[in-house]
Amino acid sequence: MNSRSLMEVEELKTYFPVRGGIWLRSIATCKAVDGVSFQLMPGERWACRRIGLRQSTLGKSIVRLLTPPRGQIRLKASIWLP
Repeated sequence: MNSRSLMEVEELKTYFPVRGGIWLRSIATCKAVDGVSFQLMPGERWACRRIGLRQSTLGKSIVRLLTPPRGQIRLKASIWLP
């Protein structure tokens, strides 16, 4: 982790199963977030510019409302403590 960065996200991937058929088996995979990487430095703002549901899926994965199957999320601990 860069000593100045507040948050680093590396190769974050969040997939959802697509279910179908009589028994609702998993027939495909929806790649909602596929390989997202970025760093957030002090004083920077971060935004997604595409329209759709991927922004909320990315945000939910970062704050662990969704469990991302792959990738790393690192936060600098001192940003939360005085």
